[in-house]
Amino acid sequence: MKHVLMGWVLWALAVTGWAQVGLPTPPGFNRAVAFTLSGETLSAAEVTLPSESYMIDFNPQDASRWARTDSIGLIRFAPLGSPEGVYTFSPYHDGYGAASAAENRLFAQEVRWSPDGQQIAFVVNNPNFETIATGVWFWQPAREMPTDPAYQLLRECPGACDMTNNFANLQWRANFVEWSPDGTQLLVSIDLLQEGRRALAVRPVARNTEIANSAPQPLRYDTGHWTATGQIAVAGENSQGQVGFGLISADGSVISFTPIMPPVAAWVQDAIQAADGRFYMFASPTGRGAPVQLIDDSGTPITELLGSSAPRRVWWNSARTAALLETLSAEVFVVQRSGTVTDVSALVAQRVFGWATSTPADSRTLTLPPPLAQGRSAQPQLGDILIVARGKQVVYVEPADNAAVAGTLQLGQELMIVSEPIVIGAVTWYRVQTVTFSGWIRDTQNLDPATLEG
Repeated sequence: MKHVLMGWVLWALAVTGWAQVGLPTPPGFNRAVAFTLSGETLSAAEVTLPSESYMIDFNPQDASRWARTDSIGLIRFAPLGSPEGVYTFSPYHDGYGAASAAENRLFAQEVRWSPDGQQIAFVVNNPNFETIATGVWFWQPAREMPTDPAYQLLRECPGACDMTNNFANLQWRANFVEWSPDGTQLLVSIDLLQEGRRALAVRPVARNTEIANSAPQPLRYDTGHWTATGQIAVAGENSQGQVGFGLISADGSVISFTPIMPPVAAWVQDAIQAADGRFYMFASPTGRGAPVQLIDDSGTPITELLGSSAPRRVWWNSARTAALLETLSAEVFVVQRSGTVTDVSALVAQRVFGWATSTPADSRTLTLPPPLAQGRSAQPQLGDILIVARGKQVVYVEPADNAAVAGTLQLGQELMIVSEPIVIGAVTWYRVQTVTFSGWIRDTQNLDPATLEG
């Protein structure tokens, strides 16, 4: 996820306002870092790879398997029950190779496992070449039809404009992909080259050779991430030129959109919707192309500004409790929704990295640097008295999202942590006592330590 060719980055910035993933500068790295998050506890483990790599994606069902692109842009992955090998299916073939990344017409800039860990999606994109194979593909293990096992889901234009029923005369290039929770659709980040902006496209994942023949129906938002219910949390600039965040269905129909403006923020991106329905996003007080901080849907800052430049890429984990944020200056942060921020720039230097759902076998535990000071304790302790410093705090009768609400604390009201935290799934719960009732809270980002006056 490192070392982009600067000329390509500068071109992408000029055209779209975004830095596109480009070709790596050899050599790649033969070590990878897998980040895991259990409750509020962040861990990192290092694995040694068989060869140099440009990026990696750990299998969500078995972190000891991964898919990666090597330093010349070939895919290497381990299907279920098989050792790692070079991907040789469409659009590649046995014996396919290239002298360098720059000369690889089928450079795979990204590869992602499906949620069930059985399929991969990948983006073929070398800005030096325009071919009908450029675009988005997926591979699945069945070999039942003559067209199996790989299918193109999106062709690009320029490259294959006349093969895509492109009635709107658009030009687009694919950047990233994200699988839907049920594994039936891909959310694709695209650049609309004539409009000079980023947008989204939803593509069905199916063993159908006709899918690639249709042009994308652009959803004009800069960023998008699937929700647990198969909707899409969007952020950035919409088709009317408004900057904000919201929720849309996979067909593009708008469920909600909230414009946002100074003094709350001048720019927002990479919004997600949490299990409780709230939105969290990265925002800049000065505008696009500047450092960002994590805020919630009330506009309350959860972190301070992160790094010295704008994000190059944001990767939320599958539980939507934390994000990896890489800046254009190659700074890398783990940003937890609770407000804990860990600068892992030095840790991932000379390594590729990504989220994992468990610690890979045959890995080495890495020592993480301490979290950055964010003006409050990252994890409250037994006996701590906290005050609602931002928004409000919901208290539940039981530690469950579907539990009844015991009460809601308003700005300035206090509570006490009365037991050790418990972790259920990806959520850390705290039992609390207020002046009038007790219950459980699932987050502390709106709380600060209370100041005792005497």
